[in-house]
Amino acid sequence: MGSASQSSRVDPADAQEVHELAFEWAMSADTKDWDRMRQILAPKLNIDYTDVANQVFTDISPDDWIKHSESPRVLGGRRVSTQHLLGAAKYIKVSDLQITAHYQIRAAHVRWKDDDRTQEGLKGHGHGEMVQHYTKIDGVWKLSGWKPTVFWNEHDFERYMHFGLTQPLSEL
Repeated sequence: MGSASQSSRVDPADAQEVHELAFEWAMSADTKDWDRMRQILAPKLNIDYTDVANQVFTDISPDDWIKHSESPRVLGGRRVSTQHLLGAAKYIKVSDLQITAHYQIRAAHVRWKDDDRTQEGLKGHGHGEMVQHYTKIDGVWKLSGWKPTVFWNEHDFERYMHFGLTQPLSEL
């Protein structure tokens, strides 16, 4: 394993800031705290969910992304529980205003059969790599995009996703 060139090394303070943004991203998605998520996002996002849901979002605004995410079809609603665990990380300085981070990820997903979450329904857990892009805007690091790559899934992730995207909203 080679060492990073001096020009591609990320300053430890910047690495800590983007590490905290990654934590905020995962926690805001898992707790459905959309205001918390909005605070960490850049004005334009590039999100590639080709591996997960065959969807790509180019130059989407934080408000439009959150509107999409908070739907019961995706992450919203009482019947969806998730936990996005980010593991070991590698940070790459792209420029003074851009950092790319590579994380190990395990993303657990459960759709409950009832609003009280007493009967577990479909579940699917993804394992892979999450690449996140950060941009410094007015001196503050913001999350500007991400792309998960799936290595393998547990349970029936494809069915979990298909169910959420195809069922009537009244059944979610």
